Amino acid sequence: MKTIIIEVDDVELITVRLDQEMTECIRRVARSVRELLKQEQIRRDAHYCDPDFLALCDRGAARLTLFGAPKDATLMVDATYLIDAHTAACLLAKSRRLTQTDRKDLLQVLGFLAAILPVWVMAENLPPWKDLPEADLHLKRVPKIYETLRTRRVSDIGFRPIRMGDALSLREELKLRPHRSLQVLRDDLDHVTLTHRNALADLMRSAE
Repeated sequence: MKTIIIEVDDVELITVRLDQEMTECIRRVARSVRELLKQEQIRRDAHYCDPDFLALCDRGAARLTLFGAPKDATLMVDATYLIDAHTAACLLAKSRRLTQTDRKDLLQVLGFLAAILPVWVMAENLPPWKDLPEADLHLKRVPKIYETLRTRRVSDIGFRPIRMGDALSLREELKLRPHRSLQVLRDDLDHVTLTHRNALADLMRSAE
């Protein structure tokens, strides 16, 4: 059993335990990312776009390899490990050589990372959920996500952490809430989820 303990500022430690099936899935995705990064054209394109991006993807492949290593271990990581791994996985989604099995593996890994990957948004002076126009009080998950974010301590530079999966869910719901005090949050949610949403769109297109 692989155990990952994630340390994020202003959030209590997150502990994730990976079963063998998930570990093997991550290992296959890590192998695919490493193979993709061996392609000269990919490396040239990435370097031309941003020299630092290529190094980030190389680190991301190493992070995924670590998460998918076959040996049982307990890993203590910070948010940068997850950010690097997520960037590398999103790059793989752009590959035109993915098989159906590859896409299934990558979709699982993206879902796993979204569940634990922290992102940061501007979320000051948010009104309570019940005060939002047309707020649905019968919803369960999204209002809880919103209230957790609203009441979380703001960092010195005005940001609050939220997990990628929660940010995706909250973004979809807030599109229906035309409240001026939510505009900055909606814009930030659009921004921090863009890479993940693009990766999912790339996977859907590659399956057509």
